[in-house]
Amino acid sequence: MSVPELLEKAQFVVDASGEKKSVLLDYAAWEALLALLDDLEDIEDMRHLRDPDEKVIAWKQAKAELRLNDEPSRPFGLCAGEFSVPDDFDDPLPEYVIEEFEGKR
Repeated sequence: MSVPELLEKAQFVVDASGEKKSVLLDYAAWEALLALLDDLEDIEDMRHLRDPDEKVIAWKQAKAELRLNDEPSRPFGLCAGEFSVPDDFDDPLPEYVIEEFEGKR
C-alpha cells in the first residue's frame, strides 16, 4: 500500500470551531506507514553505501541483461568418455569418513 492510500484512511479530530487538531489512523495503517518509512530509510542508507560511479538499473532490466549473457560455461558432455564412474559411487560412505566430516575424529 502506498503512503497516499494509507493517508486516505486518516480521520481528523476537530475542535468546536472545526479546526483540525489531530489525526487518527487505525493500527494496521499505522504499522504499514511505519514499514514504508523504515524501507525509505533503508533505501537512503543503501544510497550512501553505493559507489558514486555505480550505475543503478531496474531489476527487470538487470534480469534481461543477465539472460542475454546466460551462456553455459561448459558444453554438456565435455569430458564424455574420458573417465568412468565406479559402480559403488552411490553407496553409503564408511562410518569413519562420516565421523571425519562431523568432526568426531
